[in-house]
Amino acid sequence: MRGPDKPDTMDDLKQQVLQMSEDAILILDSEHAVIWANEPMLKLLGQELDVLAGRDFADVSQKMPLSLILDSLVEATLQTDSSLTEEIVIEAETILTVSISPLPGNDGTRRASVVRLHSHLAQDASPFSIGKVVSWHSVLDAIAHSTLILDSEQRILYANLITHSLLGIDPESDIIGKHCYEIFHSTSAPPDGCPFVKLVSEDSIQVSKGQMKLRDHDVMVSVSAIPSDGNESGRFVHIATDITPRLLAEDAAKLYLDVLSHDVANHLQTVLLGVSILAKGENSDIAKIVFTSIGQINRLIMKARAVEGLETSEMHDYVIQEALTDLVEQVRAQHQTIEIVLDIPDAACMTRANRYLVTAIENLLDNAIRYNPRETKQIWISLSSAPKMWELRIADNGAGLLDARKSILLDRSRRFGGMGIHQTNLIVRWFGGTLSVQDRVPDHPEMGAEFVIHLPQAA
Repeated sequence: MRGPDKPDTMDDLKQQVLQMSEDAILILDSEHAVIWANEPMLKLLGQELDVLAGRDFADVSQKMPLSLILDSLVEATLQTDSSLTEEIVIEAETILTVSISPLPGNDGTRRASVVRLHSHLAQDASPFSIGKVVSWHSVLDAIAHSTLILDSEQRILYANLITHSLLGIDPESDIIGKHCYEIFHSTSAPPDGCPFVKLVSEDSIQVSKGQMKLRDHDVMVSVSAIPSDGNESGRFVHIATDITPRLLAEDAAKLYLDVLSHDVANHLQTVLLGVSILAKGENSDIAKIVFTSIGQINRLIMKARAVEGLETSEMHDYVIQEALTDLVEQVRAQHQTIEIVLDIPDAACMTRANRYLVTAIENLLDNAIRYNPRETKQIWISLSSAPKMWELRIADNGAGLLDARKSILLDRSRRFGGMGIHQTNLIVRWFGGTLSVQDRVPDHPEMGAEFVIHLPQAA
């Protein structure tokens, strides 16, 4: 019989003690592979030990609560070689205490790690008191945007790691208790256009947004109130997203558009003058071909300019029927032989959009006319309600599209769709919607195509 001083017997006794614990316990080797787990942990993971043994913790932890946070905590203990205990609010009244401790070997080097999960009820049911806010720091540090928790006086209660990077200050710098405008703008009062000021001064809004300048960065700031249980003063979430790369990309796109619209157009006028002279001589047939190409290039330039102000044009509640009826009247006036069936509800269907919604619909109507080879051209337009969306369908009796072509029509890198189709897709996505294409008659592509736009319903 083995005595209690035998190593294997001691290990058995230790395992029995760990098995008696109601906490979920996992032991990892120095490479974060699973060595052992007690019954509560096996129950949590839903697997037997012989299945888990040898597997990497990052793989095993996928079935644990807040797995990404656990992965980062285990990694932190590996780097620091020290114990770590963290409280994380996982529900309104439940706190998960995570304890991770290194187990040194006989030579003092790290031999293994113990991961212990202990779930218990919070003394305060609200996860938004200042103590609970601090317990969320692992979650907030995982956010890729500057995130602050502010009090009602705009004092900083918490700042995640990316905030220090955005501000270009040392992570150890203590900015807690300082006003956010002091840190972000180096001012003694909130700057003009401050979203926080707008939020607290207007009771009707829940989220306040605004573009602000932060040193050499342009940021989009969003501020919203954290619900309170009535026992504490207001708390606010302040998120600043660095939009500098996006604005630089927009500036580059505007530069290329300006070159296309002016420099190239000016050269085309010179070419057009020369071709006009040729057309009067023996090369009139060649001149006609060049004239046609110049016309197509000019049309592409006008198309490219059609969405020049999409990102900067103000969004508002837009009645979709108004755009449809105006465009249908224009088409009927210009193409009197085209049959158009318009099926729209009487009640206003509103979405958040701007004037470019007309451009998006106009492109599809133009596509239905221009690429329809049939003598009698027909277009069907319908507008209906879908869950939280408006569904706009524009169908035609044209040549249709094969399945292989439909699947890549909106792939901008392939450019099988004309510029108008890609423009419409861009506009619709900007409004938070989607564009798709299908057969007007299922499984009969030769009977025409149907484009379907989904747009969010305005609140």
